[in-house]
Amino acid sequence: MEKLGVPSVAIVGDIFADVAVMGHRKQGFAELPMMVWPQGYGEEWVGYEDPRATILETIDEIIYDLTKWAPEVSGKLTILPEPVTFLYEGVDYQDALSKMNDDFLLRTWGDGLPLLPATEERVEWLLTGTDLAPDELIPDLAIQPSGMLATPRTIAINAAMAGARPEYMPVIIAALQATSGRVGFSGTNPAVPVLVVNGPIAKEIGMNSSWNFLGPSSTYPANGAIGRTLMTLGHTAGQAAGGITNLTPSGQPAHYNGVVFAEAEDRSPWEPLNAELGFAPGTNTVTCCGRAQGIINVAGMMEAGNCGEYLKGHLSRQMAFGHSNWKKAADTPENRSATLNVSAEGAKAMADLGYSKGDVKEMIWEASQIPLAYYEELAGDYIEGGRTNPEFTTRWEAYISGAGQWLEPYTNLPLDTMVPIAPSPNSFVVVVSGGQLFNHFTWFVHYPGDLKAAEIQTPANWAEILNEAPKFWEGVSF
Repeated sequence: MEKLGVPSVAIVGDIFADVAVMGHRKQGFAELPMMVWPQGYGEEWVGYEDPRATILETIDEIIYDLTKWAPEVSGKLTILPEPVTFLYEGVDYQDALSKMNDDFLLRTWGDGLPLLPATEERVEWLLTGTDLAPDELIPDLAIQPSGMLATPRTIAINAAMAGARPEYMPVIIAALQATSGRVGFSGTNPAVPVLVVNGPIAKEIGMNSSWNFLGPSSTYPANGAIGRTLMTLGHTAGQAAGGITNLTPSGQPAHYNGVVFAEAEDRSPWEPLNAELGFAPGTNTVTCCGRAQGIINVAGMMEAGNCGEYLKGHLSRQMAFGHSNWKKAADTPENRSATLNVSAEGAKAMADLGYSKGDVKEMIWEASQIPLAYYEELAGDYIEGGRTNPEFTTRWEAYISGAGQWLEPYTNLPLDTMVPIAPSPNSFVVVVSGGQLFNHFTWFVHYPGDLKAAEIQTPANWAEILNEAPKFWEGVSF
């Protein structure tokens, strides 16, 4: 509105003030007029019942912002990383390391777990994993929510603290590009990017696509180290501090190590995810399938001959139960409502019966349904009287004209009409990974979809880096 020459002011509750400032910054604004009002926490939460009294108390400030306010800083804001060196001394190495971690906690950096020191030597070692100049700005990449522009050095510093290795750097950089830097957390949703790695690089650096592919592993440490680097960037450069910009009431364990895994291409009967998105076979990519609000393990008594019934029954009910992203369900090529991970053995059993990946999407879309009443209740904020209340009708029509356009054909049907949880079968992403149990599936509920892939660029010295890298997984049968 300000760009159009229309005076405006943002009215923001105090607990969201930092989130709003960062929201301005990542849109490129140096400053915007903003009036902060007391909102409080917990039992002191105020303002939703009747905000008029609070607005009247601050009306002079609002009028000033609309009529006389002028920015002290004009032009587009560019947040550059500043090279800073910290020195920590102690009676021994352990004492100095403890002082570093204590200081970082006081600065609200990190995830609360111990970080390794990003010494000059370790950072330079990690920078051998990319041909990009250390202080070169990576185009169109800003770490959210702060909007700080990313450089390979910034990434390497955080990779050092998170325990990463040079061979992980190409994947980390591509992952940031696939997520558009959205690795930090702001607002109240705990969603974390779901990142799938395809191509030969996954095996070259020892990424896990088998047993416990979402969990810790001394055999396959790459998944966790790559994920923790991304999350650490969000905590440091992104300034996603808990209770300040990260206002998720619960958070989730993936805020520590993210959700990063490789697709089991060599065990899958279907084309890999990146091929489905148009990449040539054998291309190294990272795909952000969306941001997971939560992860549901779905297991049941599936047998090789009843895959279709299993998908339409047990699995689809679990999917409908865990789905909460209906407000962001607009069906576009970039938007996906959820990701379903199928074990390789489960995928093989389905393929043997003639099911393609498209067939699986079609079946779960048709079977995963919830009553129309659920959508209407949420869209209308549980307004008493539902369809008989004019206020409800106004809110429902506004939703149908926006993100809920796909629900328009169901609008006048009975409230018990069962409606799919997504606009179309293409709202789902299907990938293959996991241990050799064909009746275990993993369901990632998205908020929002944002399907985007980035090609991984390996450095000229890639063969040398791989030759020097330890192979923790060698000799392991899974």
